[in-house]
Amino acid sequence: MKLIVSRKDLKDAVSKVYNAVPPKAQTPILNGILFKTSNNAVVNSVELQATDFSISIKARIPAEVEVAGSAVIGGKKLADILPKLSGEIVTLETVDNQIILTNDASKFELYTMDAQDFPEIVEPKVETKFFIKCEDLKQLIRHTSFAVADKSDGRAVFQGVQMTFGGHNLQAVATNTHRLAVDEVELDDETSGNVSMIIPANALNIIARILPEVDKGCELKFNDKHFSITAENFNLTTRLIDGQFPPIDALLKVESKYSGSTDLRDLKAALERVKIISKDTEYNTVHLKFDDEGLEMSAESFNSGKVVEHLNSQGEGAATVALNADYLSDILRVTAAEELKFVISEPLKPALFYGEGEFKNIITPIRTA
Repeated sequence: MKLIVSRKDLKDAVSKVYNAVPPKAQTPILNGILFKTSNNAVVNSVELQATDFSISIKARIPAEVEVAGSAVIGGKKLADILPKLSGEIVTLETVDNQIILTNDASKFELYTMDAQDFPEIVEPKVETKFFIKCEDLKQLIRHTSFAVADKSDGRAVFQGVQMTFGGHNLQAVATNTHRLAVDEVELDDETSGNVSMIIPANALNIIARILPEVDKGCELKFNDKHFSITAENFNLTTRLIDGQFPPIDALLKVESKYSGSTDLRDLKAALERVKIISKDTEYNTVHLKFDDEGLEMSAESFNSGKVVEHLNSQGEGAATVALNADYLSDILRVTAAEELKFVISEPLKPALFYGEGEFKNIITPIRTA
């Protein structure tokens, strides 16, 4: 194999597919990125592939192919080398069991692995296909994936985001059973009936990182076992999570003892100060008290002391609630609205938070007495 490529194109492609290289590979071959060239008169290109068996990523870039072939190159070395090169053109040539990488005055001789040992990545048979704006998909991921259960939670079903296609809408839902985030966007395509799937959150977070910044379209394909996305020059395929989410409509109907809003920036700043104390409590607990005088936010730890913050809050009624401070902080981190709205019920009943016209969040209160 011998090919000449743009350093920028190669660096971008490696940075995309490297997301599928596992941190602790089951076998050495999975630490590598497969290069497959084509000198077809129509498609003069090189395809890069990586997989951890759960997630697979392919990226194709233009290449001047002098000798067609394939090779597996260590992903970590490539990811380290390419950003540090200065020239615009990179030449890759296999010699015996090495790849010779040259760029201006730089020359690297890297050991390769046998391409025949690299697992074949087979795109799943398509049962359903949709198109969505990349920015809309990134919004759904940003507004929901933070609410999934972490890997220490044995319930795999809650380590994913449920995507439901229905009518002209795509709804995303994530929960760890103590909090819930839900958002939806409008689609150009219309569906007959609802189609739901649970996509692993780690795959969605990779998608959000590597999707193009410009507002282009993404093609979504799926069947009952796999989900695949194609955008620009890359494709990602992942296995779906088996299971079913509980119904969420009833959870979003919070009985109001207090409904109001407060400035997002003021709330975010106050919460960061309160967390200095709340992190020393057993459940990182922050207390919120709403009344006609506004919002009082506080935290108290037997080990470190107490903090109280007073904020302006426009609303009606009175209510108190104790929440995990990180859960509230996560909402503030991804909310783009200038104000955060609240609907607070009884102290031990779920509380609703949302920005104007934005995604909705439910947090289950902490029992403090």
